[in-house]
Amino acid sequence: MVSNFNYPVCHTSLFMDPLTQIKNLIVSRNYLDAIAHLEKILETNYNDLTACFYLVLTYILLGEPENAEAIWLSFLLDKNSEETDLYIAQLRSFLEEQFSENLTNENLENAKNIYQVLQSLSSEYQNTELLNELEKKIIALADNLTTRGHHNHAAEVYQEAIALGVNDPFIWYSLALNHWHLEEFAESEKYLINSISNNACNGKVFYLMGKVSEKLGKIESAIKYYKKSILEPSSPHNYYLSLADILIDSQKWTEAIEAISTGLKNLPNNGYLLMKIGEIYQGQGNLDLANYYLGYGHYYSGESGSLHTALPYLEKFYQNNLYNELKNFRFYEMLANAYAMSNLTEESILILQKMIELFPERILTINRLILCCLPVLYINPKQIQECRKRFAKLLVNLIQDTDLKNPVHQQDVIRSFLAKTNFYLGYQNKNDLLLQKMYGNYVYQVLQKALPHWTVNIEISPPYIIRKIKVGIVSYRMQGLGLLYLGWLKYINKNKFEINTYYLLDSPDDDVPGIKDDFKEYSDNFTPIVLKSKSFNEYAQKIRDDNLDVLIYPEIGMDPFFTLFTNLRLAPIQCTTWAHPITSGSFTIDYFLSSDLMEPEDGDKHYSEQLVKLPNIGFSLPPVHPPIEGKSRLDFNLSEEKIIYFCSQSLFKYLPQHDYIFPAIAQVSKKFEFVFLDPMHGQAVTDCFRERLRLAFEQYALDYEKYCKFLPRLNNLDFVRLNTLADIFLDCLSWSGGLTTRHAIGCGLPIVTCPGKFMRSRHSYGMLKMIGVTETIATNAEQYIEIAVRLGTDSIWREEVNEKMESNKHKLFDDQLCILSLENFFQDAVVECSRHNNNL
Repeated sequence: MVSNFNYPVCHTSLFMDPLTQIKNLIVSRNYLDAIAHLEKILETNYNDLTACFYLVLTYILLGEPENAEAIWLSFLLDKNSEETDLYIAQLRSFLEEQFSENLTNENLENAKNIYQVLQSLSSEYQNTELLNELEKKIIALADNLTTRGHHNHAAEVYQEAIALGVNDPFIWYSLALNHWHLEEFAESEKYLINSISNNACNGKVFYLMGKVSEKLGKIESAIKYYKKSILEPSSPHNYYLSLADILIDSQKWTEAIEAISTGLKNLPNNGYLLMKIGEIYQGQGNLDLANYYLGYGHYYSGESGSLHTALPYLEKFYQNNLYNELKNFRFYEMLANAYAMSNLTEESILILQKMIELFPERILTINRLILCCLPVLYINPKQIQECRKRFAKLLVNLIQDTDLKNPVHQQDVIRSFLAKTNFYLGYQNKNDLLLQKMYGNYVYQVLQKALPHWTVNIEISPPYIIRKIKVGIVSYRMQGLGLLYLGWLKYINKNKFEINTYYLLDSPDDDVPGIKDDFKEYSDNFTPIVLKSKSFNEYAQKIRDDNLDVLIYPEIGMDPFFTLFTNLRLAPIQCTTWAHPITSGSFTIDYFLSSDLMEPEDGDKHYSEQLVKLPNIGFSLPPVHPPIEGKSRLDFNLSEEKIIYFCSQSLFKYLPQHDYIFPAIAQVSKKFEFVFLDPMHGQAVTDCFRERLRLAFEQYALDYEKYCKFLPRLNNLDFVRLNTLADIFLDCLSWSGGLTTRHAIGCGLPIVTCPGKFMRSRHSYGMLKMIGVTETIATNAEQYIEIAVRLGTDSIWREEVNEKMESNKHKLFDDQLCILSLENFFQDAVVECSRHNNNL
């Protein structure tokens, strides 16, 4: 600070208290009061250097640099050259310090004004470090304004950066982008020309120049720049689309097809490009190729119900080529999957069986696909039994028929592991231990022969007693299920544990901001792994080379590549969690990290892993923050007069044997309404569920359409809002809510639940036990109905439960007890593993 300088004439001892007062005035921007105080001090002691410095500063901050200069020159009038040089150096140091302080506090205008005065002190003044920091802050501010849509203000700030001499050619591009948003296309073109002339020649500059040229009617120029924008292999899909669109408008169909084809070489499964080339072929009357590409385009679009939407196009292409030599494995696989996800299981199996004739070299993969072809939604309980029986038979056949001496099987067996998971098996509400172990042992035995290096046990690296225990987490579904286990990383003792997170991605484009940034913050090492960019050996070797003690796969069973990962030995201790609450069946997964409140008494009989029951629910969940203001029921097309029962689970969790519960509740009052959400599978699955409800309500002489409403899939914010607008949350009996229950509790929504015999049906039960709200926990389906009816008819009791939920919901969040137990488990498991290795 200034008081640390060695001033030759500076009576600060008498000035300390007034100085503090003046600093406070400056911070609160009461500049005129500060000036009055400082001038009074200087009247008493003209040579008080500190007062002079602060008076100069105050005039600078007031936006009157000429007065600041006048004060300073007046102070120097009676000083000799040696004193003048010394005082100027000290003023420069003072102003540099004030510059840094204002920059740190994001007072960019003040910092800029101070820097300009520093330049005026000496024509040769140049502090590159300060200028770079100012430039970064100003550009960051302008970028933020651009992102928030404040384009006029952003353009002004970029101009200020240019006035400061910012030497960044892309600043012209940023200016052009804001003028583009302001629809000032001529201005935008001018700045883009500056950008290009300053060698800022990348795809985004050329792309924007193409858009601007198109708006200005310069079509040939637009085509030229769009073509330049796609020269880089990493060009995003919209660059190709814009080029194709302008070529189509110019009747240049062949060039448009070439442009999209180039894009598909770099982005082979891009739904937008596939749809565009399909539309081009459709416009030309080539319906066969149109159906092919439109089917692929919808399939890969990622939209809700995309596979069901793709199905009619894929079907037409298939039927038109039924008698041709159509040998495209991926096409048949997609067609079969589109049937399966549209709940047309038998049609899917017929396609897969035809594939056996066409692709005998992929026999194991196809048999695996047939094995996993289970209904998304069951019609009746009998169908569950039949499908389960078929699954068991096909699994036995697959194991018995695999012959690793057969060259065809040798080539295909590893690929078969990556084809599909047993995901839908878990939703039959049966004990899957035997079937999961059968398949897990089969995979492990194959890998022992095919990849023996990756299946051998690994010893704990010494000396584990005096170093941090190294814990790894491999996640593919971080953006969704990551909310469950993020708290582990946030609260674990970093003095005792090193956290290594491996974020699996399909492509670099999937690496988007979000919860990933929180995982990165709480990890000691954060490693994105793009699955398609490396071989299996490379990313497996990366994990093994990190010499982990414990490796956690939180969501085994969701995605096929974990079938391969989790049957290898990449760390001495390997675990899974209830993020997907089904046993892995894997020989190389040692522990299942579960919840003491959720597990039934005989829970250990449901797992191939050693069961670890962490306290409470086992995870430290983040709080829910319901929106204070927002939409009403009318925004969701819901009546203000109805009692809303929110049924927010995925539809495939609802089993047909429980359908009667809804009409049993509904028969009590015409004011009751059940609100469901359309599934990601699309309309086909919704229609199947509607038909089940129709039949169930008919048994009670009721019309289901008068009691049941289906809403389209919601974004996260609207999903939370709906929890605040509903009256009651109805938990699913066969597969309880996890994150959905967290939302309900966070919004104080009364929850009706009935714990089943498996942990996956006891999540809400455990959470309600944890917060001490047990009045709405039923012991059987009949009591479940009674509680739901009472909540719907007894508004006083419903309000009491709601108030208790609101008062106690904090107990669910940021739990520390499970963290301490998790740490103890890691330490005990490492000791046990080391002891076991030493005894071998």
